[in-house]
Amino acid sequence: MIQVDVRDIPEYNKSILENLRKKINENSDVLSTSLNNSPHMEPRLLQLFQQTYQITLLGFANVSLIMQGVMLEMLLKEIIFEKERKEFHGNFGAAIKHCVQKGYLEEKEIQYLTEFKDKIRNRYQHQDIEELSQGSSVPAYKIPLKKGDIAGSLVKGIQDALEGVAGPPEIIESGRIRAVDFIMKQAADEEIYITQYLQAAWFVKMMARKHFPVE
Repeated sequence: MIQVDVRDIPEYNKSILENLRKKINENSDVLSTSLNNSPHMEPRLLQLFQQTYQITLLGFANVSLIMQGVMLEMLLKEIIFEKERKEFHGNFGAAIKHCVQKGYLEEKEIQYLTEFKDKIRNRYQHQDIEELSQGSSVPAYKIPLKKGDIAGSLVKGIQDALEGVAGPPEIIESGRIRAVDFIMKQAADEEIYITQYLQAAWFVKMMARKHFPVE
């Protein structure tokens, strides 16, 4: 995260566009298959399906994971409406429970949705950084800062670490430093968001074919 001076906004916007182009090029091949053979979906679900694809393509890992949960919740609400012709206003967990009670879901479908709710949706919706980073660790170097030359001592410390003369790094485990927990969580997001999206997109298409037949 960086602070942006108002005078630098045009340049900042240019850098955003360049980074987005790079991410689109990186992600387009693996993600494009998720749009193949898309079945009929009601407009509310279709919008979320397309927006989740777009935000994933752009490389916004954290937002993608949040949107995946929103998309799956809307899927269940559309299934309930298709079966009952009335709106369901509960949350994701309540929607899963309702569909289970009504027999709208098979065992494997229940298992996938429940695991996604517990491991992804709830944690990312509430930004539970500590839980998301739990079990992670990262090597780090301690750089002593001189009061009269903070910038210079910081540069020297980084150079020493890069050149291998700073000694071995210290292993920082999750839960010790709040800011480091956030960095660990960001790294974890990058590792899982595309795979999770592909699974969620496949699930939505499969369930749409099953529950929203075109007459």
